[in-house]
Amino acid sequence: MNVAQGGRVTTVGRISVGSWGTGNIELSDSATVSSDDAIIGVVGYGEALLTSGAAWTVAEQFTVGLVAQGVLRIEDGASLTSNQGYVGANAGGDGNVTVTGGASWEITSFNLNLGNYGVGEMTIEDGARVYANSGVDLGISDVTASGTLNVLGTPGARGVLETSGFQGGIGTANVTLDGGIVRAIYDNTNFFSNYGAQQVTLDAGGGIIDTNGHDIGIAPVMTGTGSLTKEGLGTLTLTGANTYGGGTTIAAGTLQLGNGGTSGSILGNVANSGVLAFNRSDAVTFGGTVSGTGGVWQVGTGQTTLSANSAALSGVSRVYDGILSVDGTLGGSFEAIGGRLQGIGQVGATTNFAGGTIAPGNSIGTLTVAGNYLGNGGTLEIETVLGDDSSATDLLVVTGDTAGSTNVRVINLGGLGAQTTEGIRIVDVGGVSGGDFTLLGHYAFEGAPAIVAGAYAYRLHQGGVSTPADGDWYLRSALVNGTTPTGPLYQAGAPIYEAYATALQSFNDLETLQQRVGNRSWTGGGVEAGAVPEAADPNSGIWGRIVGHHASLAPRFTTTGADIDVGTWQLQAGADRPLYSHEQGTLVGGVSARYGTIAGDVTSMFGNGSISSTGYGLGGTLTWYGSGGFYLDAQANVTWYDSALSSATAATSLVSGNNGFGYALGVEAGQRIALAPNWSITPQAQLTYSDVRHDGFTDAYGAAVSLVESNDLNIRLGLSADYQDSWTDASGETSRLHAYGIANLYYDVLPDSRTDLAGVELVNTQDNLWGGLGIGGTYAWGDDKYAIHGQGSANTSLVNFGNSVSLAGTAGLTVRF
Repeated sequence: MNVAQGGRVTTVGRISVGSWGTGNIELSDSATVSSDDAIIGVVGYGEALLTSGAAWTVAEQFTVGLVAQGVLRIEDGASLTSNQGYVGANAGGDGNVTVTGGASWEITSFNLNLGNYGVGEMTIEDGARVYANSGVDLGISDVTASGTLNVLGTPGARGVLETSGFQGGIGTANVTLDGGIVRAIYDNTNFFSNYGAQQVTLDAGGGIIDTNGHDIGIAPVMTGTGSLTKEGLGTLTLTGANTYGGGTTIAAGTLQLGNGGTSGSILGNVANSGVLAFNRSDAVTFGGTVSGTGGVWQVGTGQTTLSANSAALSGVSRVYDGILSVDGTLGGSFEAIGGRLQGIGQVGATTNFAGGTIAPGNSIGTLTVAGNYLGNGGTLEIETVLGDDSSATDLLVVTGDTAGSTNVRVINLGGLGAQTTEGIRIVDVGGVSGGDFTLLGHYAFEGAPAIVAGAYAYRLHQGGVSTPADGDWYLRSALVNGTTPTGPLYQAGAPIYEAYATALQSFNDLETLQQRVGNRSWTGGGVEAGAVPEAADPNSGIWGRIVGHHASLAPRFTTTGADIDVGTWQLQAGADRPLYSHEQGTLVGGVSARYGTIAGDVTSMFGNGSISSTGYGLGGTLTWYGSGGFYLDAQANVTWYDSALSSATAATSLVSGNNGFGYALGVEAGQRIALAPNWSITPQAQLTYSDVRHDGFTDAYGAAVSLVESNDLNIRLGLSADYQDSWTDASGETSRLHAYGIANLYYDVLPDSRTDLAGVELVNTQDNLWGGLGIGGTYAWGDDKYAIHGQGSANTSLVNFGNSVSLAGTAGLTVRF
């Protein structure tokens, strides 16, 4: 049947071509046909030609190749409109459709099905257009079904398929783009659904995908020798490992590789007038060059490495999330909005926003900003092996000017710290150095942030020591007076570690015999001088006492300038009994236990802090009281410590639960010499040895702390002036009183304590010559059954009088039986 020259055919039924035998229909010369539905190739061969502006409107379904072969050609401006389209509908059906020469087929409501149970093929070429509102199905319903789509064209005469997407089935699907355009009409993140491992082929003429303002995703692999051109606003997301060999062009919008997973890639170079975005969660390297007026965006949580020379790119590149590593050259300008820019390559003029991080190198390395740098609250992250001037470090090189504010985070890669001179350069500024780089420190020293490495603290300084006008930025661990380093800058914990053992020693020291138990050897009051018999109390007893001590110590030598105020208190309890008695004297043995605390405050220019310890221990004594006024006292103590150290300067705990141990040995001798009734003097000498130690630990900054040594060998020479009296009350019980004043001279043979902090020895040497005065006494009643005793004393250094002082007091009660 031929309809030509404006002829018109209208039917409410079906038009069938090739119902049993061979049939054909030709519409030409603006002829029009309307029908409810139409089949070309029902059981027999059918052929239809629409040409020369003819138009066929089908209200329902248009089928080409129902169970036989059907051929449809639409050309020369002709048009076909239907509600749905089938090509190769049923088993045995073989349909072939060509739309060419500016013609069109518009499927208004439902899908275009190529190879439902049969074989269907469509070619769109030479400026023709096919519109499939609900998508294109290929090889849907049977394993023998096959659907093929070819979208072809040349510049100015491209075939166009406008659709909402593609759907594969259990048969075979083939889509080839060779100069043609696929244009999206809706958002569809799964533009090729149920497509399996089947591919999309880009032949020599390449393929054009126009997102048309929509966001679509393509999962199948695109292969072939051709190129991919992305047109239109909106985003095209590729999640396949695409292998097409002709390169990629982004004419507009965004081409995104990956959708947050571990797939999505292309090969070759990219001509970019839009955005090339990377959205993967793993590490991937892109080796192609990127050129054009567009930019490169990192939006995924993974790491993208750009290794090529993309200096020809002139747009704005950005990192929003994850890591963008530039190991080649990235032209244009750059904005760090979130995530991280790193690498050993070069980027253009850069703005670092709050939330963004720039980290030169891929560990240790140099990143170059070829242009100006603007800090807008972002972070510069520097990895370095903190040590001296020669330390390996990241470096940010800015060839232009710097401006704005940037936070600097330093990551120490195992550096133990060392004193610097010039410092460790981390920012090299070629132009005007107007930017403000602020270190994110562990604490502030003299108002400036400082970070810790081993024993040292580092601050960030603008300008070199020898080149103060260079505008570069340096990490220095030196105390600086103007531009002249005057010594090392120790970390805030160093003074506390240095003073730690000294604080323990204040608890560990031994007391005198009088301080410990008061007076036990009595003379008779009123007896003439020179004839004073001595008598030690023959009874066993138990005793308890409380001891308080406070010292302000300004060492003779200190590595960190650490002064310490330390206070201790102790509760002690013990028992003693005579072990041997003779007319020449009495030997008394005793055991004791003690518990107490240490509270030390350390001050230093490097940092203030505190030492808090608890101590508990055991002791033993052996004392000879001679009948002629001579006594010899030996004692030994062991003490266990539990300590916590904190820095007030850094507002942090340095260590807690640190265990320590100390022991002390002492021997004291004295001779009471009578002067007059009730009065005597007692020259005395005492030698004590005290040793403390504590477990090594790693502090809050990762620095190793260990005690090298802390032991005291102290010699005391003393002279007491004593008064004794006794009386009997109305009940016949005797009471006694002993009061004394004492002057002491002390010499410490071993005044040093040494602590190792990350390989640096911290030395604290106290003044070794001290003097002191004290008063005390014992009151006994009930025939010596009960006694109280006490002493107060004040000591001072005689090397620097009044700079180091201590006050001590003790009070005790003894009950004998």
